[in-house]
Amino acid sequence: MTQLVADRTPLEILAHVAERIEICDTSGTVLGHFTPVNPERVQARYRNSAPRIDREELKRRKAQGRPGHTTRELFERLKSITPDRKMQDYLQEKIDKLAE
Repeated sequence: MTQLVADRTPLEILAHVAERIEICDTSGTVLGHFTPVNPERVQARYRNSAPRIDREELKRRKAQGRPGHTTRELFERLKSITPDRKMQDYLQEKIDKLAE
């Protein structure tokens, strides 16, 4: 198998991946997939970060009653503001999948 040695930036991102993901270029073209070798290590990292979550702050924000947004609404907003046609098509695919 051919190896690709990643510099610091992708390593910082991929170190937090807990499941198989698609890797895309900026136009939305899928370049490949990444599957972490040791997902238990990543899950342990998330467990260790849980104590840093301020539960009172979460309650305060929830009590404000501000509406949230669905993933579909977020994708629709992103699609409306990006000038990149390939990215618009990519986002539309994601929107369509969410509608299923």
